[in-house]
Amino acid sequence: MHKIPSKNSGFSLLEILISLVIMSVGMMGLAGLKMVAVKGVNESHFRHEASLLMMDLADSMRANLEAVDAGVYINTAAVSLTAPTLCEGATTCTSTQLAAYDKYRIALRLSKAVVGSTLTINCPGNDCSTAGNASGFRQDHTIRITWKVAKDKAEDLTLDDATNDLKSHIRSVTLLVTP
Repeated sequence: MHKIPSKNSGFSLLEILISLVIMSVGMMGLAGLKMVAVKGVNESHFRHEASLLMMDLADSMRANLEAVDAGVYINTAAVSLTAPTLCEGATTCTSTQLAAYDKYRIALRLSKAVVGSTLTINCPGNDCSTAGNASGFRQDHTIRITWKVAKDKAEDLTLDDATNDLKSHIRSVTLLVTP
């Protein structure tokens, strides 16, 4: 028997090269998509950690209303990471000492969870005490956590605001609390 040659006997080198180019472009697109997804997951994680820490601080404020009424929790600048002196050797701590420790504890956890972040606590007019409030009710406290996220090379390198540099975005999470 005699075989008849077939034109479909295999792939040519050109067809293989074209398919490799198409697959390479697709893989590069997937790699870029993965980078965007990882960036989004990181941002989501930072927001989640910041929200948990703000709620923890709000609970601490509700447990220490004497310090809230005295306006001790207000902190318009970034909270210091210097450990406060606690009431060592005493049977109980004062409300002021507890408030200082609460702010330090949250700021320390925040510095580990969201690197380069700042924690600020303030009230309208920066007077959180009930003494400064004519109605005698507790003022709303605004707890704010901010951090910087690096801009991509492809992004517009313009200034976002007066306190920011050209290479990063400022991200923040804010919680309004009435203790």
